[in-house]
Amino acid sequence: MCKEHFIKNTTRLQDGRFCVRIPLKQSRDNLGGSLQRAKLCLLSLERRFKGQPKFKNNYTQFMSEYLTLGHMSECSFDPRRLAYFIPHHGVIRESSLTTKLRVVFNASSPTTSGISYNNLQLVGPTVQDDLLSILLRFRQHKYVLSADVEKMYRQIVVHPDDRPLQQIVWRNDPSELMKAYQLNTVTYGTASAPYLATRCLKQIGMDCKDDKISEIIIHDFYVDDLLTGRDSIQDALDIHNKVSSELATAGMNLRKWKSNEPRVILNNNNSSLDLNIGSTEPCKTLGLSWQIESDELYFSTSEIVLNNFTKRGLLSVISQIFDPLGLLTPCIISMKILMQKLWLLKLTWDEQLPSQIIKLWLSIVENLSFLNNLRIPRSVICNQYINVDLHIFSDASQVAYGACLYVRSSNNKNNVMVRLLSAKSRVAPIRPTTIPRLELCAALVGVRLYEKVISSLRIQVRSVIFWSDSTIVLGWLKMLPNKLQPFVRNRVAEILEKTGSFTWRHVSTDLNPADYVSRGTNINQIHNLDLWWSGPQFLKGDMSSWPANPIVSDKLPETRSEISLVVTDQKKTFN
Repeated sequence: MCKEHFIKNTTRLQDGRFCVRIPLKQSRDNLGGSLQRAKLCLLSLERRFKGQPKFKNNYTQFMSEYLTLGHMSECSFDPRRLAYFIPHHGVIRESSLTTKLRVVFNASSPTTSGISYNNLQLVGPTVQDDLLSILLRFRQHKYVLSADVEKMYRQIVVHPDDRPLQQIVWRNDPSELMKAYQLNTVTYGTASAPYLATRCLKQIGMDCKDDKISEIIIHDFYVDDLLTGRDSIQDALDIHNKVSSELATAGMNLRKWKSNEPRVILNNNNSSLDLNIGSTEPCKTLGLSWQIESDELYFSTSEIVLNNFTKRGLLSVISQIFDPLGLLTPCIISMKILMQKLWLLKLTWDEQLPSQIIKLWLSIVENLSFLNNLRIPRSVICNQYINVDLHIFSDASQVAYGACLYVRSSNNKNNVMVRLLSAKSRVAPIRPTTIPRLELCAALVGVRLYEKVISSLRIQVRSVIFWSDSTIVLGWLKMLPNKLQPFVRNRVAEILEKTGSFTWRHVSTDLNPADYVSRGTNINQIHNLDLWWSGPQFLKGDMSSWPANPIVSDKLPETRSEISLVVTDQKKTFN
């Protein structure tokens, strides 16, 4: 419904900007009064201003800019007009490089009827690639670029008929009368805003006649952040220039350009401050910490706070380690295993942890600072590569299982590079399960990880090889699924369906990097785990030197017993 609404009601203005209608699922007549709540919110904000003059000054400047840019305009308090007044407040973001103050418009605030502006709206589907897909591609390219769209939501105009639904009250000083303003553009904090903004951005890509640039605009933006790249400076330079030009047709400006190659983004139209050229300062791109000059990924734990020794406190620390690629899986799985122990103890969220658990937890937290020195090469593919292969290792233990995926690349100089791209882990179920079953679950995690990677990368992959140290799993995968018990049969069937003719090989436990996924490791040791970061050494050699597959026994567990039914003719005789 939201898709059809957008296509039917969206237009382009003379200056190229989009004009949208708000997609409603309920009648606006369901709204009650909202003005009084909005006024009370402004009074509360003004009380905060008294003790924070700098905050007040920034807030007033924000509103003045909003008005000057035409993103809002003064209107009258007309009781005859159906309107919704959005309460607003401010949040300070010290980590932001550009805007420290973020004004939040709370369109979820209920009216006197109990219905809010957000309750009326359709949310709309996700129209962009997910975060993991974009980050996987980020590690593929030789030259990478990142940027964001300046005030993206506010470059999209809301149809005049819908503007009464997004009004605010404001005054520069408590000595003045409160005034009503209507917001003329798409407003963050409203339910449909993310869809409308990203769908307009996608439309720019769909309308672009250059297929390569179209693909980038459609697939390499995450909300308003661009993260993309190419393997030549000229191609990367084209991205910088052409994507900027296409977005400019809709009044959108790309800013805060960053690249591991300054020549890609350096031109006369940008300042070095905006570009971060030659910067040794760390930056974040889609939440991932990236050291531009050395082109390395890293993790910062200095801001992680352990508030208390409770289940809630433990989960809070785990959630503060942002690792969508799974590069720290051996460390994080140890924390998740400890978290599972708390569930078994049936502790409440804020109950003090037992002393033995606190001791284990402290040993983990005290080592978090070691992660600050960890540096991981961003790129996983060698220069001037001619072949790329994917190797997926899986493993399981009684406490956890999972898989890790490596990219093996080579060039015409016989240089071979193997690097970890991504990993996934799962804590083993509380109910006791056999190791072969868990090993099979690990293999399935590896297959699903491969599916995600292959659908995200934009490179030609020569071969895909799966590795397991379980001869039982390798034996099951050689059987017809209908000859196996249901639990095994269902998973084997899915694996065979998704991997087709791909090769499954055996690797010994001591050479299996996924062993770290299933058992975990101490944080202070992960720096030196070459097996984890680069896979087993044999991958750098010729295939003829790889481990040979052992002979798999015919007697495997969880097979179905065969029942033979013999039918014979019986001749009846009559006396």
